[in-house]
Amino acid sequence: KLATLDHRLVIIGGGPGGLLAGVAAAQAGCSSVTIVDKRGSYHRDVWFDLSDNEYGPSMATLEGLGLSTQDVRLVREVAGVVTLECAELEHFLAKVLKVVGVAFRFNLTFHKSCHDSRARFLPSSSNFDQDMSLTCEASGLTEHGVVDYEFDVLVGSDGTHSTLRRELNATFNAISVFNFNQGVIRLNDNENAEAFFSGHTLIARFMAHEGRCPRVKDAHIKNPFAVASKIYGVSSAFKRFFYDHCELQVALTNTPPLVLNTPSTWNFVMSICEELFEEPPLTLQALKQLLKCENESVESCQLTLLS
Repeated sequence: KLATLDHRLVIIGGGPGGLLAGVAAAQAGCSSVTIVDKRGSYHRDVWFDLSDNEYGPSMATLEGLGLSTQDVRLVREVAGVVTLECAELEHFLAKVLKVVGVAFRFNLTFHKSCHDSRARFLPSSSNFDQDMSLTCEASGLTEHGVVDYEFDVLVGSDGTHSTLRRELNATFNAISVFNFNQGVIRLNDNENAEAFFSGHTLIARFMAHEGRCPRVKDAHIKNPFAVASKIYGVSSAFKRFFYDHCELQVALTNTPPLVLNTPSTWNFVMSICEELFEEPPLTLQALKQLLKCENESVESCQLTLLS
């Protein structure tokens, strides 16, 4: 339909979702696609564990776009699961879209849509007073970096706190799907999701050995929620291991509360390592070395507790 009607497509947000929307539009034959992102570069320090499963052919889609032909850093620890850095994925998709002629604009933040099918963007570094004449009727703003794009289809891919969705007063119902051993749990509203994952998150940063992170057991890579049935007080453990970046994110329940300066913290972290790692540290001293502790206190180690 996009190709037949020759729609002018403007996509707000150049993250993985927005970039893939651009890919879909280009594959459909849309002749005018513009992606606008508020950032100036791709540098997100987060990782995705991708696989082809009942929720979507993630890797098949990327391989169909030529992923294996590009110099993209991947980690393959378990058959069918690939760990890929967000910034690497964004760079790859941006390269694909440049090849097919999709236009990119960076450092522009969506401000509002106008009734005459214009989307107004402000420079991301702008200090505009929001009460100024930034209405759709205001003119003479190009010298300040304000840009208007005409569109037939406006796609909002600007994250959970979407400016476009807020402008349209559109409802937002987050749906999270989690795989457990014997079934699927769906949390289809924010309140239940927050209740399910209430508590704190323990961030543990481990030392890499010869450029490799500690080996996580296959069962826990495929199902980060499996640890919940093994260790009291833990609801999930997500690895963010990528070459020499070895970060483990452990979601904690409300009970028992974890305080970093107590002796029980060492036993708690040891039990997590014993459950998750193929070769866990056998002694407290080995654990401290793995966590790069500077002295005997927990606070000197690479441990962070987030609320």
